[in-house]
Amino acid sequence: MTQPHDANPPHDSSALSPGSSWSRLVLVRHGIAQERERPDLDDDYRALTDRGARRVIEAAHGLARLKVKPRLILTSPLIRSRQTAELIAQVLGRRDRVAVVEWLKPQVEPRDLAGALNAQEVETLLAVGHNPNLSLCLRFLTQPEAEPAATTPLAMLGKASAAYLVRRPSHGPAQLKWLVSARMLRILGR
Repeated sequence: MTQPHDANPPHDSSALSPGSSWSRLVLVRHGIAQERERPDLDDDYRALTDRGARRVIEAAHGLARLKVKPRLILTSPLIRSRQTAELIAQVLGRRDRVAVVEWLKPQVEPRDLAGALNAQEVETLLAVGHNPNLSLCLRFLTQPEAEPAATTPLAMLGKASAAYLVRRPSHGPAQLKWLVSARMLRILGR
């Protein structure tokens, strides 16, 4: 199995420059999880609901229909993201390609997340994580010159939705090719 490169996010802007890293990236927000307001449940341990798991599976069929074939699937260590990544991997036939990385946690700065993703030396990558940092990361991947304190996302990823980016490493920043809601992925997967 391919391993993720550098488990710690970089802290300098040069890491945002594309090198010999991925040329196709799919960002996926985790599916519907248990309510955050439950006092007996730590946020790190909130699991997907039954409905959330079903919708992730249906959305994953949409990703398969779009011919998404990641070489590596990276996920936040939080339960809801790991479950989302595992369900997607199962549908896509990539069960042995899932790796957990700390830098996909919700607390990681979006610019650092973009730098860590850019350090991945895998042609096609799928990353499962959380908002708002995934949506803000999308901005830094497509606009690396954006202010470090930028708080306006390029687009918001809904639960179990996906963004597909492409880039040619020697030709500047990534380009957003599509952003598909979970509902549209489910329709595509039928």
